[in-house]
Amino acid sequence: MKMNISAVELFLDPNREPKTDEEPKKKDLACRRAEWNTKTAFKQACSPERPTAYVISSIDIEQLTKLDDLVVDKGVQNEEIELYRLLKGQDGIRLIRAKYGTTGHLKGGVKALLKRADKALLNPKAEGNDRLRACLIAVPEDQFRELWKEALQDDPAGSKDESPISLLAKVEVPKALAERFVGTCKKVELARKLIVLAKEDDNPVLILGDTGTGKELVAKCIHTFGPLRRGPFVPVNCGAIPSELLESELFGYIKGAFTGATRDKVGLWQSAQNGILFLDEIGELRLDHQTKILRAIQDHKVRRIGEQKETPVNARVIAATNRDLPSMVHSGQFREDLYYRLRWFVISTPRLQDNPENVALLAKAFWAKITGNSNWTLPPDIISELQTYRWPGNARELKSVLAHLYAVFHNIVPRHSLNAKHLRGVFRLLGQAAAIEPDELPADELSRHAVECLRHLLEAQDLILAFRNAFQRVLKSKTEPKALKNVHRTMRHHMLELERLCQQPLLFHGKSTFGIFEGLIEKLSHFDDLLFSVPVDAVTYWRSIIDDHLDSALDAVFHERDWLMKGV
Repeated sequence: MKMNISAVELFLDPNREPKTDEEPKKKDLACRRAEWNTKTAFKQACSPERPTAYVISSIDIEQLTKLDDLVVDKGVQNEEIELYRLLKGQDGIRLIRAKYGTTGHLKGGVKALLKRADKALLNPKAEGNDRLRACLIAVPEDQFRELWKEALQDDPAGSKDESPISLLAKVEVPKALAERFVGTCKKVELARKLIVLAKEDDNPVLILGDTGTGKELVAKCIHTFGPLRRGPFVPVNCGAIPSELLESELFGYIKGAFTGATRDKVGLWQSAQNGILFLDEIGELRLDHQTKILRAIQDHKVRRIGEQKETPVNARVIAATNRDLPSMVHSGQFREDLYYRLRWFVISTPRLQDNPENVALLAKAFWAKITGNSNWTLPPDIISELQTYRWPGNARELKSVLAHLYAVFHNIVPRHSLNAKHLRGVFRLLGQAAAIEPDELPADELSRHAVECLRHLLEAQDLILAFRNAFQRVLKSKTEPKALKNVHRTMRHHMLELERLCQQPLLFHGKSTFGIFEGLIEKLSHFDDLLFSVPVDAVTYWRSIIDDHLDSALDAVFHERDWLMKGV
């Protein structure tokens, strides 16, 4: 049985150092993080050598109560009865819904419980039912969050994996989504988890990625697996529609609005009512079109050409581009307000050349669709050959090459005879460069790395501006709870992006630059916590601490970029 539960393990540690020099060394309460993904893992955790209490969030109670062969639900804590008496016993792992005003009171109650259990365990005269090995204590989500953070400080070893994937450990990806958006690398896994989060929202999504990395597939997955799946999915290629026709295509027109308008026309935006409007290649839009799109997103209304009244529309907007939008914003080619309105939720699609482990899996999936025969597998030498190519056109190029391989050879070469030489023939036929061997790369490897660093630094620079934009929204919100909740959600998405960037420290080029961004994670996390609890203190903390740190980060990025540009 699969499960997805995070817990804080509380136990008495005989080696724990006293908090003050005067305090004698004795058993004190220690805590660390725990996660259970299977029933087996849960059973193993709940058979400890020492008395242990596992604190869980109340939102996970339902998962545990399904294990009625293991868990005994004791209901809500009766404050008049000692915790130990409620939880002791050997008839299963006991679960109680605790009522404590603070985490300090919670820890005090658990400490008393464990001391009593420890004493009973060492007493040979104690009866079996007086002994306690493990118990479950459910608390409200906010208390659990606070204790979870304490556990991170208490157990430094448990803080090593704070990657975006680990932060989203509770996000379950449906099997159908994993089969549709294929890949095994962490970036693909992260994209799938973000799709799961994005599908339940109703704000705009911005999908960033190179040509052929599956941006439209991501948009379709948000539609297919989300609540708007019964509504239409309307794709618009902003780069393919002539500029003079874009407005009439998007917003529609009425009869007589211009020469040739012989009838009323409903625009694509209105056609996406109660569904999703996918604006692909949004970086190709003219500034005047950007203005009208921003207004439609903000007002949820469109006005057809030639019509005076506006028509309400309820369509979620998903935009995508392979352009460098931050640079376009800085150069005045793209509206800053539209950019930050779109990037409410960002999903990046990874390049195939950065994740060669995905090539084999994608090739097998594409080949099965192309041939219509899942039993016809690609031979190992073709897979190996595919993995040596850099795939500048990403998954789309891979699919095209395999489609040509099948089209050219399936009628003239027996299945068992298809091999790498036929693949090389297709490469030559398409005019594509042959696969490059590793020993041929050193001449331009440093230059390629410099380009990768520049791309990485541009992303980091953009993220700093995004954080500052989010802070401006805090000031405008006047601490109104609903507005702060939206800002809090945006900050969490930006934090995930920052975590992703810090997973590649060498691409910051300078060690000191990476150190600045790594330190930014902790400071922004603290700001986010304050924003969640004491917004006024969050604003003070930003102005006194974070603003200067962001300036230092920007200075470091500019310095690294200038240095790299001299060598590229």
